[in-house]
Amino acid sequence: MDHSDRGAHLELASGPEAPRQGREFTRLWLALHHPKPPPATIDDIILVTSELVTNAVRHGGERITLRLHQQEAGCRVEVHDSGTNTLGPTPGCCTDDAENGRGLAIVSELSILGQSRNGGGTTAWADLTW
Repeated sequence: MDHSDRGAHLELASGPEAPRQGREFTRLWLALHHPKPPPATIDDIILVTSELVTNAVRHGGERITLRLHQQEAGCRVEVHDSGTNTLGPTPGCCTDDAENGRGLAIVSELSILGQSRNGGGTTAWADLTW
C-alpha cells in the first residue's frame, strides 16, 4: 500500500478476497480525502471499485493493482490486471435474466469508464465527480 497527497495504490492477489480488500482500501482513502465527497458519492466510488476489481479477478491474471487518484473535481479509480484475456464484457451486453455481466454497465452508469490493453495486461478506469 502506498499513499501520496493525491493518490494511493494497493497490490492485490487475484482471488475472492480482492474485491473486499479493494473496498476497504478505498473507504480508508476516502476517509482521508479532502474535500470529502458526499455520502452517496462515497457509496458510488466503493461500488465502482468493487465492480472493477471483481472484473479483474474474473477476467485477469494473478496480480491486480488498484490505484486511486484525486482529480480536480473528483477521483479516478483504476484497476490493472496482468491477464492476457481480452477486455471484459461491453457495458449493457447482458440479458435481463443473466445472473452476472452487469458490473461494467453499473460502472458506466456511475462514472466515465475507460479501458485499455497493453503487453502487460488490462487497465480499466472510472472517473467520478462530485
